Amino acid sequence: MKRLIKKIEKYYKTKKTSLFFYPLACLLYENGAKEEAFDILIEGVSKFPHYLLALIKIAQILMDEEKYEAAESYLETVLQINNANVLALELLANAYEKQGKIEQAIQTLEKLLILNPSSQIKSRLLSLASVYTPSIEKVKEIVEQTNPKQQQAQEKTEVSDVVILDVDKIDNALDEEKQSLLDNKEEPIVFEDIPTIDLEEDDQLNIAKLYIEQGYIEDAKNLYREILARNPQNTQAREALEALDEKN
Repeated sequence: MKRLIKKIEKYYKTKKTSLFFYPLACLLYENGAKEEAFDILIEGVSKFPHYLLALIKIAQILMDEEKYEAAESYLETVLQINNANVLALELLANAYEKQGKIEQAIQTLEKLLILNPSSQIKSRLLSLASVYTPSIEKVKEIVEQTNPKQQQAQEKTEVSDVVILDVDKIDNALDEEKQSLLDNKEEPIVFEDIPTIDLEEDDQLNIAKLYIEQGYIEDAKNLYREILARNPQNTQAREALEALDEKN
């Protein structure tokens, strides 16, 4: 890893506007140089303020250091750029929960559940909802929003009435909400790909693995495709790409 860090550092020093700041910072962080990694990330996002990978990594570092309020601001920035970013929503829910902002955590998990309806998220949402007590102001707001006509209709409803839930309608509503989130997201600024022409294939493969570990599967796939475009005989890149395609 140290050889790869030195090679990327050499390139980064000659061209500090390069997006290479992100993999360099990740490698430094994993190698124990946490302060240096954080400083490089901050410098990088000052030049590329819409680079989501770096913004999320900064938030992850801050959360590791239990600086949840600072992490919250970076994650909210990510979601302003792309409000369907699953990783940012998950981390933001964690940050809210750690700060005792249970209502915000629940709202964030509800959005996350639409995009990723996993049993784990459902369980976590139910767990938070079970301990959440709304404030007096929130209760008043709910009461004020209650329609008197609906109350009267409810009083007329007999106990023996059976309420039948239309599951298809519920599923359709969730699908519509999910599509709305995806349609309304702002497209992130697209930058040139990280220049890897000066790196050996082994170094590129290491960077791809780094992306996978961080959860950035599409970036790893793109790097594997770049390797195969230059060297179709690289079995490691081909097998890794095929494995990612099968999982996703």
